[in-house]
Amino acid sequence: MRYAGLIRRAVALTIDSVVIYGTLLGVIKVIMLDVIRPYMIPIEAVVPPYRIGITISFVLALVYYALLESSVWQGTLGKRIVSIKVTDLGGKRLTIGRASSRFLARQIIPLFSIFTGSLIAGEGGGALVTYCQECAIPAYLIQPFTAQRQAFHDLIAGTLVVRR
Repeated sequence: MRYAGLIRRAVALTIDSVVIYGTLLGVIKVIMLDVIRPYMIPIEAVVPPYRIGITISFVLALVYYALLESSVWQGTLGKRIVSIKVTDLGGKRLTIGRASSRFLARQIIPLFSIFTGSLIAGEGGGALVTYCQECAIPAYLIQPFTAQRQAFHDLIAGTLVVRR
């Protein structure tokens, strides 16, 4: 097995980010304007709108990654373009459960940033209480130093990213 390098993985992640967040912005805009807006005043009193957007984007990203990484493609659109795929430690296709756990493991550090930002800033913290995907960069940077080129989330989920 030839393990995928950091550069290929970074390019795949960039492509997926453009695909996901470009699509998500459109979907969230439709959901926020057409579905939630009529009820915004009652919802806003309970849940701030940015948290609704974060929740929607989180769920849609989970579905994107879990379905594509457990499919016959064994990877997202970005991974497919750069000719890499995700497998379990035995080289087999991921189950939907393992693909979901891989995605959730990748979210541990960004979600931790929301929690700590809330603690530091309190209720009116605004900018500190955000979903910080960039906070996870160190979790990717361990990848070149592990025997099987695994990032933090791969170690937790028991997965490998290999070249096709």
